[in-house]
Amino acid sequence: MAIYHLILSLVALHVLSISAQSTITIIVSVPAPTPSASSSYTSQDDFEHTMLNVTNRFRAEHNANALIWNNSLADTSSKWAKECRWKHSKGPYGENLAMGFQNLTAAVEAWGNEREQYNYDNPGFSEETGHFTQLVWKSTSTVGCGRFDCGTAPRDDGDEDRDARGWYVVCHYWPPGNVMGDHLFQDNVQRPISGDAAGGGVPRLRRGCGMWAVVAMLGAVSGGMLGWA
Repeated sequence: MAIYHLILSLVALHVLSISAQSTITIIVSVPAPTPSASSSYTSQDDFEHTMLNVTNRFRAEHNANALIWNNSLADTSSKWAKECRWKHSKGPYGENLAMGFQNLTAAVEAWGNEREQYNYDNPGFSEETGHFTQLVWKSTSTVGCGRFDCGTAPRDDGDEDRDARGWYVVCHYWPPGNVMGDHLFQDNVQRPISGDAAGGGVPRLRRGCGMWAVVAMLGAVSGGMLGWA
């Protein structure tokens, strides 16, 4: 009988051992983590720092003074960004728009890298370089920007004008750039004095930036902005 109980005890210990080992080796399946939004979008401090840092890097390379942050312009920019409308607002300031970039640095660099297309021997406004000329416009002194995640799902509110997707970035500049007039582009958009003019691809940019000041000089301007798509 003692031997029988000993055998039962050994069998029980063996079963418990197997059970414990089985518990240890169970693999729990978890969903793969989704990519998180860049802190340059989600953190206000990072957003302001990145915007000024990248903007002022381009400006320094084109002999323009550093911009300072303007909270009033940031408020108007944020308000327009939250509208998720992929078109220019009608404010009395310069304006650059971008959407669909992975982070803020990429968006601002896309504006700045338009300098590859700029003709310093024939200075002036063009559809291809309007973001760049506003970015480095020497007479501009302040900037304020906003951003909003407009998402990727179709709108269900019936408002077809709310057509921006992903992270939508809006920047307002004062005094505005891209002002037409004698020697204004020559004086305000200067040849690079440092850095290199290598650029990158542009997912989506809105043409016709910073053109409100043209209204007093040109009649063929719609709503204070050149009407490029």
